[in-house]
Amino acid sequence: MDIIWSNASSGRERPPWLLLIKNGEVIPFEGATVPGVVTVREGPRKGGHAVYRLALDHGVRPVPGYDGVNAHASVEELRFALCGAYGPFLSWEDASRAFGLPVPVVQAFLRGSRPKIAEVIERADAAAPFMSLESLRDETLSSDVAAELIERAVARGLAGWIGHPDREDIALRALVVIDCVIDGRKITERLANAALAFTELFTTAKLFPFGPSVSRRAGSIRQSVILRLRALRESIRNEQVDAVNHFDDDRMTPRDP
Repeated sequence: MDIIWSNASSGRERPPWLLLIKNGEVIPFEGATVPGVVTVREGPRKGGHAVYRLALDHGVRPVPGYDGVNAHASVEELRFALCGAYGPFLSWEDASRAFGLPVPVVQAFLRGSRPKIAEVIERADAAAPFMSLESLRDETLSSDVAAELIERAVARGLAGWIGHPDREDIALRALVVIDCVIDGRKITERLANAALAFTELFTTAKLFPFGPSVSRRAGSIRQSVILRLRALRESIRNEQVDAVNHFDDDRMTPRDP
């Protein structure tokens, strides 16, 4: 398959690029033939920008695009080139699906040749388990699914999230969501335990060095949530004990023949 590609900059002097994907590998086109991938049939010419006519080998996926005016814009340009729609990558898994390649391959390519884009995705990926808590606002989710989402946020998200520059905003949003969950859902012991584990993360000042105003708000919400969850968990346990005792009483009560 032949394609035409130009290295002319777009508006605002945004440099163009061309990625060639084949056999699980991403190869940036650098103006020369790459055996088994691409053959340069024409170009470059003297003066101005170059227009290339390229013959792609079988199985090569061409991805042409432009850099953005900053790192976040470059991420959106990359997503548009891969998917045909602008937007951020929410995680490494999200980027992997766009490339159609395994996560380690995408990470290695972007960290090596597009480090600023990789840094933006790293930040989004670190916050992804916490941002997924927004789906807890859906009251049709079962208590077990809600508990699993919270458990995943605690288990997967904490280590990479400690240094996240947007952690204050994400923490407040997550706490507010947990607070809403208590009001709008049947609370099971598993859900109460998961929510408690999440909210109690905020007791570690070294992990979450909030500013004074944020600390007061986060601390107030956290304390309210913890007290209510502990009361709910205790109520659940008492109901379970009462149910067991009632069952035992029924078994021991003599019945008329």
